[in-house]
Amino acid sequence: MTSDVQAARERAVSYIGISRHRTSGKIKEKLVRDGFDADVIDDVLSYLQSIDYLDDERAAKHILSQYRGRKGRSRAMLSALLLSRGVPPDVARSVIDELDSDEALARSLIDATFPRGADREAIYKRLISRGFHPNLAATVSRLMASETDYD
Repeated sequence: MTSDVQAARERAVSYIGISRHRTSGKIKEKLVRDGFDADVIDDVLSYLQSIDYLDDERAAKHILSQYRGRKGRSRAMLSALLLSRGVPPDVARSVIDELDSDEALARSLIDATFPRGADREAIYKRLISRGFHPNLAATVSRLMASETDYD
C-alpha cells in the first residue's frame, strides 16, 4: 500500500469518526479538498466499504430518520437532500422507494404539526414549503382541516 493510500485512509477514517453516517460523496469531497488523486480516493472508498465502515444506504437511512413527524418532507425533497449529502443516486432512489407515499408523508407531517381542524391555508403553506406538489397539498389540507380527529 502506498503512503498516499494510507494517508487518505487515515484522513477518511478521521473524518467519518465513530458515527459511521458519512456518505461516500462527502468523504470523496473531503479527500479531493485534501489533495488526494482519484485513484487513491477510489481505493480508499472501496476499502472502507469492504470492511463495512462506509455504507451509503445506512447513512441515507440515518439522514431520513431525522426528517419524520414535524420535520417531514416530500419524497422529492428528501431525494434532493440525500443527493446533496453525497448519497449516490442509485442508493438515494432505492431508499426513497422504501418510504410511504407523499400523501402518507404529508398526513404524518400535518398530524404532528397542527392541532385537529387547523386552518386550511396554514396546512397548505406548510405542505408546499416541505416540497409537496400543490395539488396534493390542496387535497390534504382540505381533508385535514375539515377533520376534527385525524385518521
